Amino acid sequence: MARWKECPRCGARGKRAHNFCIACGTRLPSAEPAPPEREPQEGVEQPGGALRALYWFLDLFPGLLRPTVIVASLLAFVAAAIIGAFCFTWAVFGLLMEAIFVGAFAVVAYWAGITWILCGYVCLPAEALAEFDGRKWTILFVLTVLPLALFLALVKSHGAG
Repeated sequence: MARWKECPRCGARGKRAHNFCIACGTRLPSAEPAPPEREPQEGVEQPGGALRALYWFLDLFPGLLRPTVIVASLLAFVAAAIIGAFCFTWAVFGLLMEAIFVGAFAVVAYWAGITWILCGYVCLPAEALAEFDGRKWTILFVLTVLPLALFLALVKSHGAG
């Protein structure tokens, strides 16, 4: 079954259980059960491995197909980078409490950008996280731990800690 409903008025995606669009308030049509999967027919060309991989990737990152989500995510990533630079500077100078406080804002901005790409629309990060399945939680974890490890290695190499 499809996990999402698309609004007929504005095109926003929402949970299948939603009765109204979260973007414009339009009443959503009731969810219909997905048709049973058909077996491959002879003579009908099935998508190749690369095309299937592309569909799988775009299913994981639906926000990559929406220009608004891409722009908003890029702005969130730029904000996170600027805030992270302040955090890095304060950590290098030994102002660790200030760096941790400011770093939390950088993480929230970074998570906002990631969650928008993972869920396909711009919303509060907590709203997107509520819809995540195991695959998306894993992606968020990996995309959080890797930059954090790089940040801590940079701070340590520049003399703080």
